[in-house]
Amino acid sequence: MTNHDVNSSTITSSGANLKPVTIIPPTPTLTLIYGPATQLWGARVYLGNIPVPIDRLSRTFENTEIADPDASRVHAQVQKSMNGFSIMDLGSKNGTFVNGKRIKNSTVALSYGDIIQVGSTLLLFHKSQNPPPTDHAIPGLDGHGDAIRNVRSSLAKMAGHQTSILILGESGTGKEVVAKAIADLGRPTKPFVAFNVSAVPATLAESMLFGHLKGAFTDAKEARAGVFMAANGGTLFLDEIGDLAPETQVKLLRVLEERAVVPVGATRPIPFDVRIVSATNRDLLAGVKSGRFRGDLYARLAGMVLPLPSLRERIEDLPLLAHCFANGRRFSAQAITRLMTHSWPFNIRELRSVVEQAAAESPGHDFVELSPAIIHRLDEHASILEPRTQSPNVTARQTLDTETVSKILVEHGGNMSQAAKAAGKDRGQFYRIIKRLGLDPDSFR
Repeated sequence: MTNHDVNSSTITSSGANLKPVTIIPPTPTLTLIYGPATQLWGARVYLGNIPVPIDRLSRTFENTEIADPDASRVHAQVQKSMNGFSIMDLGSKNGTFVNGKRIKNSTVALSYGDIIQVGSTLLLFHKSQNPPPTDHAIPGLDGHGDAIRNVRSSLAKMAGHQTSILILGESGTGKEVVAKAIADLGRPTKPFVAFNVSAVPATLAESMLFGHLKGAFTDAKEARAGVFMAANGGTLFLDEIGDLAPETQVKLLRVLEERAVVPVGATRPIPFDVRIVSATNRDLLAGVKSGRFRGDLYARLAGMVLPLPSLRERIEDLPLLAHCFANGRRFSAQAITRLMTHSWPFNIRELRSVVEQAAAESPGHDFVELSPAIIHRLDEHASILEPRTQSPNVTARQTLDTETVSKILVEHGGNMSQAAKAAGKDRGQFYRIIKRLGLDPDSFR
C-alpha cells in the first residue's frame, strides 16, 4: 500500500565543473516488524497525506488483516501533522504504546526510529527506499530492511566475479557468514577455508598461510600445506586482515601478485587457484595513511569492497533475527521493544548470545522474556558506545539517510574526511554508510 508519491530533488553546489546530483529521498514508512501475523513481518506502508489505520481488521499491510486478537477493531491511526507525522490512539482497549510508553486517547508526535505497539504487534516508524532495493534470497542473510537488501544485492553481483573482495564491518556483523555466501555462490562445491589472522602469532603466520617443509624450523616434524593450498580451487577467507604483521604483509603481497606460494623451507613456488575474500573491522585506508598497512596490499585485497551495516543500522531486522536465534520461540512485545532500544556494540554476535541466554532462562514459558540479569548485561554493554559529538547540522536523532548524507557531501565538496567529521562519524564508518546507500563521493567533487 503506497500513499506517498516520491518527488526527486536535485542538489547542486557552487564551484566549477560540479555535476548536479539527482536524489530520490527516502520515504517516511511504517514497517510491521513483529506480531502474530508472521507472514507480514517486513511489510511496509509508505506514508503520505492520507491517515493510516492500525487495528485488527484494517488491511493496511499488503491488503491483509494483522489478525492480532489483542488489537482493537478501532485502535489507532498514523497521520500527517504540521511538523511531520503523529499517532493517535482512538480509544483502544489495550492501549497504544510508543517506545514502551502508553498513550491513551491522545496524539503523540513521532520521531524516526520510534517503535509503536498496537496489541501484540510492533511497527517501526522510519525512512526507507520506495520502492525497496532489488533483492536476492541468500541463505544465512536474513532481514527485511534496505541495508541488508543492499548487501544481498551487492553480494549476488560480486560473487560471480573472481576479483578479490574486502568486507568491511564492525565486529559481530557477520563477515564470515557473508564470505561463506560469496564462496557458495561463486565457487560452489569447492573448498572454503577461513583463517583468522589475529588468532595466529606473527612468527607462525607465514607457515600457516603458505605451509612448511619437514624440518624447516623447530617443531616442524612433518610437512604441512598452508591455508592457500588447502583452499586451492575454492575460496580463502582472511579474517581480521588489518591485524596482519608488516613483515607478513610483504610476503602476502608477493604471493597474491605471483599467484604461487613458497612453503617455509622450500625454494620452488607452487601455483594455486584461490578466490581471496578478506575482512576487517579496522579503517584500512587510515592504516595505509599512517603507514601501518601497505597501500599496494590494500589495492590487491580491495578489488571490490562490500561494507556491512551494524545492527544499529538495520534495527528493523532485529525481531526476525531474535526469533531465529530463539529457534522460533516467541517474545513479548515488551521484550522486543527493549531489545530494539539497545545500542548493540557487539552487533549480531551479541544479539545471538543475549537471545540464547534469555531462551535458556525461560524454559516452558509461552514467551521468551528478559530477566533482570540480562537487562543489567545490556546496560553494561550500552556504556561501551558513548554518544559521539556531532556537527550542529546533524542532530542526535537524525537518520543518516541518502538525502542527509548527500547534502553533507555536497557541503564539503566530496571530501570524505570533512564530511565524516560533519556527520559525527569516523572516516571508515562514513565510508561504509555511503557505500550502503549506493552513493559515489566522486560525483560530489
